[in-house]
Amino acid sequence: MKNGLKITLTLSIVCLIAGLCLGAVYKQSRPSIEARQKADEEKRLKEIFPEADNFEEKSGNLPKIVEKYFLVKQKGKLLGYVFICSNYGYSSDIELMIGVDGKGNIAGVKVLSQSETPGLGTRIENPGFINQFKGWNYDSYQSGKVKFDSITGCTISSKAALNEIVSALDLWKSVK
Repeated sequence: MKNGLKITLTLSIVCLIAGLCLGAVYKQSRPSIEARQKADEEKRLKEIFPEADNFEEKSGNLPKIVEKYFLVKQKGKLLGYVFICSNYGYSSDIELMIGVDGKGNIAGVKVLSQSETPGLGTRIENPGFINQFKGWNYDSYQSGKVKFDSITGCTISSKAALNEIVSALDLWKSVK
């Protein structure tokens, strides 16, 4: 009984010290981690709008698929918007970055993350699929003037990406 109490007390002290050390390391490294994440995010945003010099993050009452969006500016002038969207595909969340210029045209689409079925669902990252959306706008999609080519064998993943793009265009229409 005495031996069990001693072991329990020793392990509790070790856990307490380890927890305090881990907390201290986290507190010290948190600002640099956040700065690195912000720099990485800005680098990805610049892939859609390379000429931009300011990305102003917006949040609030957003549709379910849209996680957040950014106002994209150059020298104070609004260039467009970037929407970060996430929707469940066949086997995972598909996260897209969708750029919409000031006139409502899709400026670019980038897959940020996905874990779809290798060889099928992962083909949503292929330039042939992603680039089909470039130039789309709200009116051309709503009127049926643009065609959507789904990837054979991964219809669910393709439609999940399409739903994200349509949600971004819908939100653009309401925030412009």
